[in-house]
Amino acid sequence: MSTGEEEQGALVPAQSSTLKRVGTKALAVRSRDDLRRLEEAQKLLSRGEESEDEGRYDEAFQCFVEGHHLDPNDPELMFHLAYALQHAYGASPELDEEWRPYLERSLALYQRAAGLGHLESIIQLGDQYYGRDITCLGVNHEQAAKWYRMAAEKGHAGAQWRLADCYAYGIGVNQDDDEAIAWSLKALRRGNENGRMLYELLMSKPFPDRPFNSSGNYPAGYAAKYAFEIAL
Repeated sequence: MSTGEEEQGALVPAQSSTLKRVGTKALAVRSRDDLRRLEEAQKLLSRGEESEDEGRYDEAFQCFVEGHHLDPNDPELMFHLAYALQHAYGASPELDEEWRPYLERSLALYQRAAGLGHLESIIQLGDQYYGRDITCLGVNHEQAAKWYRMAAEKGHAGAQWRLADCYAYGIGVNQDDDEAIAWSLKALRRGNENGRMLYELLMSKPFPDRPFNSSGNYPAGYAAKYAFEIAL
């Protein structure tokens, strides 16, 4: 090997070490920037929720938009932005004719968040298929029951009550008293008031003007319908 080659070869380890140090430093800077960006996104989420609670919907919408821009993979921000779009936060009164694109964007965000396991988004999809909320979807009770079951099996009390209601009234599933009682009891035990009402109605004697079956209980479908009506 020539002297030139030896000198060139001797430089390689030093160059490699320098590049590693530069790369590590750049990674550290990028990590700090990413952390600051994620922290700012969470601050915007909190600020948006506070504005939402106080009825300042324009401000809430802007916070959710900015937060989602900073952290597009956060399912909680996806959910809140989807809800804001669905309910036309910050929109003009003339939005009615142009609402569908907002609903479609909202639905896509709910679906993405649900795919990440976000329970409130899963339930929202169930409610939209059920017809309980504003949506661009058509009613599909079988799909609604599927989404409710997904969240109910993960222990969400609201979903457990909704699934119990489906079983009690035969909505999207075969009517089944035992399943209705079991799921409403799960919801009750988690402190869900609708679950408690439904369970008590399923297990109680009827009022004089209510139909009842041979065992003296409400027919499950009637009880569920009544429980849903008084919960509205």
